[in-house]
Amino acid sequence: MSIKWIIGILITILLSIAIAEWKEIKKYIPFLPQSLINITYFVQDKSVLNPDTIITIAFENVGNARAVYLTALIRSKDVGEWFRIKDKKADFNISVSGISGSETTITCENVLPQQKGCVYLLVNNDDFILEEPKVKSNSRYRFLGTEKIKA
Repeated sequence: MSIKWIIGILITILLSIAIAEWKEIKKYIPFLPQSLINITYFVQDKSVLNPDTIITIAFENVGNARAVYLTALIRSKDVGEWFRIKDKKADFNISVSGISGSETTITCENVLPQQKGCVYLLVNNDDFILEEPKVKSNSRYRFLGTEKIKA
């Protein structure tokens, strides 16, 4: 076998692998349009106008392509802690499973670039801590952590 045959076979194998794994590979090619969802928890301090502790879970597509879907499982760190869904607002289709408890699933669909959405949770105590979300998506995403904001 000549060297040309060996190179041809290697290129064919690499191309076959690239085609089979294209959905995963295209996430890392910089010049292709890609969606990127930022997920952030905001904790609002209590005030006279708002005596309840509220945690806001924010989703924002900062990429340059549509995110078809994102599903995030939100849980409290302690089993005895619970939250209740207060409200949800979004520029896209957002749904929440369950009304109250220690975990919920938030689903975002067809998130266009620069669109934002929020889910507001009322929590049962001041030391309430949420775990990092477990996310399933066909898009890239990153969890930015928890931030404090004044009400």
